[in-house]
Amino acid sequence: MNGVTVACDHLAGWGGKDDSGHAIDGGQGQAVRVPLAESTLVKVPGITEPDDALRASLLTLSDVMATGHHAALAAKVGPGRTVVVVGDGAVGLCGVLAAKRLGAERIIAMSRHADRQAIALEFGATDIVAERGEDGVAKVRELLGGVLADSVLECVGTKESMEQALHSVRRAAPSALSVSRQAELRPLALLVRHEHFDCRRHGPCPHLHPGTARRRA
Repeated sequence: MNGVTVACDHLAGWGGKDDSGHAIDGGQGQAVRVPLAESTLVKVPGITEPDDALRASLLTLSDVMATGHHAALAAKVGPGRTVVVVGDGAVGLCGVLAAKRLGAERIIAMSRHADRQAIALEFGATDIVAERGEDGVAKVRELLGGVLADSVLECVGTKESMEQALHSVRRAAPSALSVSRQAELRPLALLVRHEHFDCRRHGPCPHLHPGTARRRA
């Protein structure tokens, strides 16, 4: 037992099977059987029957918010730092919220959807970049006075979004890649080519990632 539950040899994913071959329910079901719940779940103090509003908030907190926050921590977002968030889905927007909570000075959300841009700004984004590719990188440089971001959160999981993320951040800067559960295969050459290999962080949260039920390692 080294405390890193996500590295345990005995993992069981939501919607899969446990070590005994028994089915595990989906993580967002109305009622879910949770293997080894004492090491997987966090009890909300003082709540026995949450109302609909609280239930929705807890669901978000235990799923996409946890993923976005882990990405921000992995990318070393903090006071005085600049950060680019690639992706404006639920995880990306929660990444913006996490970056704001962690005290980032400048938060650039890459989004091409007006409704999601509005949410990103409400959550703490200081700038919106709709451009992609080289134009998107140029816009980031323009906003940051000729330099790239200190950190980047890649919240889509495709090769194109990873390319965008790696080009939008300073060389050797910390980044969180492919926090999406549907991420494509990440070729090692993609990381090496951009000279970012030793600073990339990706994979599930080492503590209470919502997508994995796990026993104590």
